[in-house]
Amino acid sequence: MPSHPNPESDRYKGPIKWLQYVLARGLITLLQRLPIGLAYKLGRGTGWLSWKIMSKRRAVVRKNLEVVNAWMEAQSANNEWRINDGGEEQGMAIVDSAMSSAECNSPSTIRHYSSLPLEAQTKEVFQRAGANLFSGFTFNRMSPEQVEHHIQVEGLGHLETALAAGKGAIILLAHMGPWEALTQLPGFAARHGIEAPFGAMYRPLNNSYLDDWFKCQREASGTRLFSRRDGFHKPVDFIRNGGMLVFVRQVTF
Repeated sequence: MPSHPNPESDRYKGPIKWLQYVLARGLITLLQRLPIGLAYKLGRGTGWLSWKIMSKRRAVVRKNLEVVNAWMEAQSANNEWRINDGGEEQGMAIVDSAMSSAECNSPSTIRHYSSLPLEAQTKEVFQRAGANLFSGFTFNRMSPEQVEHHIQVEGLGHLETALAAGKGAIILLAHMGPWEALTQLPGFAARHGIEAPFGAMYRPLNNSYLDDWFKCQREASGTRLFSRRDGFHKPVDFIRNGGMLVFVRQVTF
């Protein structure tokens, strides 16, 4: 495959990229200062609007949900329904004022949404994606103490067991969630007695100015970020030295 005529450092800079950076930084800075409840509702509203006007993306989401629903029906028919090997949900979720995170992610709630008409499921995907995005910006400026009021993490015992071997740990998270809250996990983990270094894989933005700003914000709480530009050995060495490295499982819709 032929390489691009211009190096990456040149392609992702310039007057247009700078203008995009200024506008995006201004909007994100504003969103970061919204109360978490307002950010959540505004995100759901934006998701609803996207659902209404993004017809091509809506068709993709609907098609993917058809595949997921077919798989869930097959699992249910074979009596193989389970969240994980321990039978309990693990992970991270926003605690909405109207519904707790446990309720949002319980098997009964998931079955409830899967029983809705396909178009209603599609709309919920858009609304939750918007809520997660907007809430994530607010999480980015919170202290670990504040974050703990809105994030529920379960299964820390499994992580402690893995780290006890002294070889680090790999944490696999679903793609759907309050992504920016990941940068607050070092402080959150420390409050629960976990002191291991924390890192995450991320995809650099195609705007050098915005990427540098985002990376600085994300690493301010102690999270070390790795990208494809860092190669393979750096994140591997990080894990071998006892670090916790997060991978976000990609879900495309």
